[in-house]
Amino acid sequence: MKTYKNYIWDFDGTLYDSYPVLTYYAIKMFRHYNINASDKEIEDYLKVSFSTLAKRYNLTDEQMKYVRDLKANDEHFLDKVKPFKEIFEVLKKIHKAGGKNFLFTHSDKEHSVVLLERDGIDKLFDGYVTSDMQLKPKPSPDGINYICRTYNLDKSETVMVGDRMIDVNSGINANVDTILFDSEERVKDKGYTFKITNLSSIAQPFDELNLSNTK
Repeated sequence: MKTYKNYIWDFDGTLYDSYPVLTYYAIKMFRHYNINASDKEIEDYLKVSFSTLAKRYNLTDEQMKYVRDLKANDEHFLDKVKPFKEIFEVLKKIHKAGGKNFLFTHSDKEHSVVLLERDGIDKLFDGYVTSDMQLKPKPSPDGINYICRTYNLDKSETVMVGDRMIDVNSGINANVDTILFDSEERVKDKGYTFKITNLSSIAQPFDELNLSNTK
């Protein structure tokens, strides 16, 4: 895998292992409204996107709001969402090599940037796009184009990293390379530049530069 100067990261399922708690809320909603679906089916569609889950089961605005309210009213929600254990070292190696990390997420600032700050990861990021900025969602290229334009990034040196095809397609639409993080090898679609099953794979080229012991 090649190294890049600029890494644009998805949040849920890429930087942070948030799907278990999000799936829990969705399952509670399905049971509350007596919608027939297995826990695995709910999880699989949710991992594509919440809108995909909603479309598959014709969820109403009321049902979708029920999930959002469960999340909003759970005072321990943020405590349950943790970063993947490898991610700090990966981000640190990119940063030490003079690279830049950016965030592009459909989540709001409270759900994403606040968690980066909580875990001391925010200092490894140079900028972000969250839902609060009201740009068009993935697979639109608008978030990536905004980052590249604002921070004067060369797209040939930039890569989008995410765990879903909407991340990949957003990168393709923005004309940047893509890395699909697919730990369970569940994604059958093609089109990505690289596919990895472990986030540490991104850091391996930097290890060759003997950066792991630099200050």
